[in-house]
Amino acid sequence: MLIPGAQAAGASAILMAHKPNQFTVMDVRAIQSLIWLQRWSAEAQGAKASSLRWPDYLDQCRDISTRTSHTLRTVDRALYMSRGRP
Repeated sequence: MLIPGAQAAGASAILMAHKPNQFTVMDVRAIQSLIWLQRWSAEAQGAKASSLRWPDYLDQCRDISTRTSHTLRTVDRALYMSRGRP
């Protein structure tokens, strides 16, 4: 667990609120988008938020941010809003 008493999504939201340029929120809807983009494997990495997979998730979001020149928060919101839909 990242923060005592908090699940992966809640703990990542706390970190994002503290440092939005470094951290993003791990959310099942954003994971669905990464799966659709073929940047995440539901079989290997799971389709739910997990503190064990959060570093992988954060790496993917940071890579998208760098490649697109959008802020990490913008990437986070776009992945969330898309929910795996084209």
